[in-house]
Amino acid sequence: TEDVDALRAFMVVVESGWDSRLAELAEESAESDSTEE
Repeated sequence: TEDVDALRAFMVVVESGWDSRLAELAEESAESDSTEE
Protein backbone atom coordinates (compact mmCIF):
# COMPACT_ATOMS: atom_id res chain seq x y z
CA THR A 1 0.00 0.00 0.00
CA GLU A 2 1.01 3.64 -0.24
CA ASP A 3 1.33 3.86 3.54
CA VAL A 4 3.89 1.05 3.57
CA ASP A 5 5.90 2.68 0.78
CA ALA A 6 5.87 5.99 2.62
CA LEU A 7 6.97 4.30 5.85
CA ARG A 8 9.82 2.51 4.08
CA ALA A 9 10.96 5.76 2.47
CA PHE A 10 10.84 7.46 5.86
CA MET A 11 12.91 4.69 7.46
CA VAL A 12 15.53 4.99 4.70
CA VAL A 13 15.86 8.71 5.41
CA VAL A 14 16.09 8.10 9.15
CA GLU A 15 18.72 5.39 8.75
CA SER A 16 20.78 7.48 6.34
CA GLY A 17 20.91 10.39 8.77
CA TRP A 18 21.12 8.33 11.95
CA ASP A 19 24.95 8.12 12.10
CA SER A 20 25.41 11.87 11.79
CA ARG A 21 22.72 12.54 14.39
CA LEU A 22 24.27 10.09 16.84
CA ALA A 23 27.62 11.82 16.34
CA GLU A 24 26.04 15.20 17.10
CA LEU A 25 24.28 13.81 20.19
CA ALA A 26 27.52 12.22 21.37
CA GLU A 27 29.34 15.54 21.06
CA GLU A 28 26.58 17.39 22.90
CA SER A 29 26.47 14.84 25.72
CA ALA A 30 30.27 14.93 26.01
CA GLU A 31 30.22 18.72 26.24
CA SER A 32 27.46 18.74 28.87
CA ASP A 33 29.28 16.11 30.93
CA SER A 34 32.53 18.05 30.87
CA THR A 35 30.84 21.33 31.84
CA GLU A 36 28.93 19.75 34.74
CA GLU A 37 32.14 18.46 36.37
